Amino acid sequence: MSSQTLSKQTQQNWWINVALFTSALIAAISGIYFLYLPVGGFQGGRNPLYNVQILFSRHTWDDLHTWGGIAMIVAVLIHFVIHWSWVTNMARRTWADR
Repeated sequence: MSSQTLSKQTQQNWWINVALFTSALIAAISGIYFLYLPVGGFQGGRNPLYNVQILFSRHTWDDLHTWGGIAMIVAVLIHFVIHWSWVTNMARRTWADR
């Protein structure tokens, strides 16, 4: 069996999909963190979730969320650029059938 069984285009698509999935997963997990541990401050001691830290500080979760979202946007833009001819062909076909 050869060391390279996938075409360069298939490998490229695979890496873009891995980047998109990983960045989306990071953004989703950090979004869930913010959903269930909203900021609220000390509130005179009435906030039982004040200063709760799960794995990372809140600032680190914020950075993960921001950069995960940016990486996801970049991966989607690269994906669209690479597949732009397919997108335009499908748009033409869709509008021609109407």
